[in-house]
Amino acid sequence: MTTNESEDRDETRAARVIRKGPKLEEPLRLTEDALETRRRPPTATERYEARVDSHLAERIRDKQCLQEEVHHLREDLRWIEDRGAWQREELARLRTSYALAIGFS
Repeated sequence: MTTNESEDRDETRAARVIRKGPKLEEPLRLTEDALETRRRPPTATERYEARVDSHLAERIRDKQCLQEEVHHLREDLRWIEDRGAWQREELARLRTSYALAIGFS
C-alpha cells in the first residue's frame, strides 16, 4: 500500500467525523432562563391561556364525577328493576296460594 492510498483513507475517515454545531458549543442557561421567566409578569395571553386550562381541567373533573354518578344510578336502576321483578313473582305466588286456599276451603 502506498502513502497516497493511506492518505486518501485518512481523508475519507476525517470527512465522516461529525463536527459539533454552533448551538452545542454554547453553554445552556437553564437556571438563568427559568429565573428570568419568573421575574417577568405573565402576559395577557398567558393569563388567558392559564384561565382556559383551569376551566378545562374543572370541566374534565365534572365530567368524570357525572360519569361515576351515572354509573351508580344505572346500578341502582338495575337493582330496583330486579327487586320489582322479584316482588311481582312473589305476588303471583301469593295470589296462587290464596286462590288454592279458598278453593280447598
